[in-house]
Amino acid sequence: MRERAEDLRLAIPAVALWVGSWFGPLVTPLATLVTVAAGGTALFTVRRRLTPEVLVGLALVLLGLASMGLRVAQRDAGPVHAWALQHRDVELSGVVTADPEFSHRQSFGGSGALQVRVTLRAEEVIVGTESVAARVSVLVVGDGDGWRGVSWGDTVSLSGSLRPAPTTRPMAAFVFARGSPHLESSAPPPVQAADVMRHGLRDAVEGTRSVSQQLLPALVVGDTSAMTPLLTSDLRDSGLAHLTAVSGANVAIVVGAALLLARWAGARGYALVGMGLVVVVWFVLLARPQASVLRAAVMGSIALVAVGVAGRPQAIRTLLASVVVLLLADPWLSRSWGFALSVAATAGLVLLGRRWSDRLPGRWPAAVRQATAVALAAQVATLPLVVALSGQVALLSVVANLLAAPAVAPATVLGASAAVVSPVLPKLAELLAWCGQWPAVWIAAVAHRAAVAPVSTMPWPGGWGGGLLGIGLLTLAVGLGHLGVRFSWWRAHLVIPLALVGVAAVVAFLWGPGRWPPPGWVLVACDIGQGDAVVVNLGDGAGLVVDAGPDPDLVDRCLDRLGVDRVPLLVLTHFHADHVGGVSGVIDGRSVGSVLVSPLREPSDQVAEVAAATRGVAVTEAVVGQTGHWGEASWRVVWPGEVTTSEGSAPNNASVVLLVEVSGVSVLLSGDVEPEAQAALVAEGVLPRVDVLKVPHHGSKYQDETFWHAVAPRVAVVSVGADNTYGHPDPDLLASLLRAGILVGRTDQDGSIAVVVEDGWLRLVDDP
Repeated sequence: MRERAEDLRLAIPAVALWVGSWFGPLVTPLATLVTVAAGGTALFTVRRRLTPEVLVGLALVLLGLASMGLRVAQRDAGPVHAWALQHRDVELSGVVTADPEFSHRQSFGGSGALQVRVTLRAEEVIVGTESVAARVSVLVVGDGDGWRGVSWGDTVSLSGSLRPAPTTRPMAAFVFARGSPHLESSAPPPVQAADVMRHGLRDAVEGTRSVSQQLLPALVVGDTSAMTPLLTSDLRDSGLAHLTAVSGANVAIVVGAALLLARWAGARGYALVGMGLVVVVWFVLLARPQASVLRAAVMGSIALVAVGVAGRPQAIRTLLASVVVLLLADPWLSRSWGFALSVAATAGLVLLGRRWSDRLPGRWPAAVRQATAVALAAQVATLPLVVALSGQVALLSVVANLLAAPAVAPATVLGASAAVVSPVLPKLAELLAWCGQWPAVWIAAVAHRAAVAPVSTMPWPGGWGGGLLGIGLLTLAVGLGHLGVRFSWWRAHLVIPLALVGVAAVVAFLWGPGRWPPPGWVLVACDIGQGDAVVVNLGDGAGLVVDAGPDPDLVDRCLDRLGVDRVPLLVLTHFHADHVGGVSGVIDGRSVGSVLVSPLREPSDQVAEVAAATRGVAVTEAVVGQTGHWGEASWRVVWPGEVTTSEGSAPNNASVVLLVEVSGVSVLLSGDVEPEAQAALVAEGVLPRVDVLKVPHHGSKYQDETFWHAVAPRVAVVSVGADNTYGHPDPDLLASLLRAGILVGRTDQDGSIAVVVEDGWLRLVDDP
């Protein structure tokens, strides 16, 4: 007990410094100065009345507050922050400090626009005739096509418009770029060499299976640019998303493999230390020397210490000391979820990993015991942070991590080896990547099976409240477990807790919140990002599908989870990409009766893609008054009609609007109709009051008030993507719906949403 207390003594300054740094951006620099001065004076006055631990803790809180306050003052001191508040147009040059992140955003014109987000360290900023030298961080958002050839370490110049960044972010401003950047100078030679290896890895995996092309670069160096939304979702829902973020585990695996090879070659003593340092530096360059990678290098080194000769006491002291040093060097780490997860995972490995491995049954093979203990320790240590961040518990995450763990090291080592040899021996790199694809395929398969399981996730309170609740419950569980081992009562009554766990699992599967789809569902709005994909339950594996979203994999997964293998009617309300991009995901592998489309064939590129995807299926244009039925469900087309579009989008206003009756529930599926079409529908008197409304145009603020009075829904469902750039859904619209007593569900916050009939009442059920 004495040794353990001494080992954890540095936890007080580490936590105190973290708390002080975290609160730093929440107050002004002047308030920070006053607080630190007053607090320091008070501590000096009462120092003799406080225990050394309390005194050091409070002093470190003030030190953290002061350190972060200086960073905030430095960020806001120059003119860039003031110019951002004025929305000034600028020209700037700076160094790229992170690889550009590309994403497809659906535009109102229909096609998916490639956008980029990239962090720069601005060196020179020009506004009008005024030029200033500034070393501040800015986040650039712009058209992605011009950034294809830009990488970390390059110096670029660009023009754009400044906007203020949140006070809790380290950047001084956002820059909305105009046009493409101009490359002024390339990255230093070591970084270029690392770039060659990164590109070599991407080239080496081209001949492997598709999922390996996506996952292997992510496992090795955190390059997630090729990952599809479906694979990203599977990894998140299965609790395996941490594998694609460069962490201390990556560093430990790569460095450990290199040291084993060096020992086999005869290296000893300082030669091994030197080899380890060289490999760490090489890996940091390969994965980019950003803050997250640098902390991963530190944490990975600590993890090696934990399993090496130093032992657990020295490792935990090293971990806590490293936290203090890193927070002093970069106080912004205190607000980084990634840093918190890295520290928690490493602490779990150091404090619990070996101890739990020793207490697992001795008849288990040593490798199995160690892998099980490491997976459990990492999950237990990071679970409170994960649930606070995601608002859900991945119930199968421990099982998924146990199954995936044996494949992580081979995939990482083979992928890293392929990257190393790719510049000189590309064929050998391809062979190594071919070998590495199989563990990557296994990890992806585990993630998918865990994600689509009936009880894959469970809702949990998000934010700090949910995190603190998770910490409390885990502390209680671990404490009871250690007491049970100490007093041996768990061995005599092992059958009782196992039986209770089994009963709880059966109850959770049959009646718990994880069951999907819920009994009595009549409609589901699929979580497919910024777009629409709605499924009406026709019974016996049949579904009426209205729109297909932007991604085939996501809509295919939604239909699979709903058990829909027959689609008597697929309605494509209009030809914008966020409604028709996923058509092949609906059609492939399913029986599709017919496709109903808008008569306005715009935009032409999306029309051509739909024609190719629906080849062999009957396609007809919607006509007002058209009807159909399947079993007890029926539908009627109430729009499109004649409308004059002055400001709105013609394809949006030509959306097919469908009125559906199913299970005694009336549903209006309204596509993206805008105020002109909404007013025309009201004027024609074709809109009845309905039970459920799919809110037009993802909850855009452009709505006609008479339309809402006409349909007067009991339930409104908004199909919208998280963090979209359009401001959907409009806060004022949501407030109006809630004031009217309408039950509202939205896919950006709730995931897929089911409308359920229960005892004659309608309710919304979120996909856990």
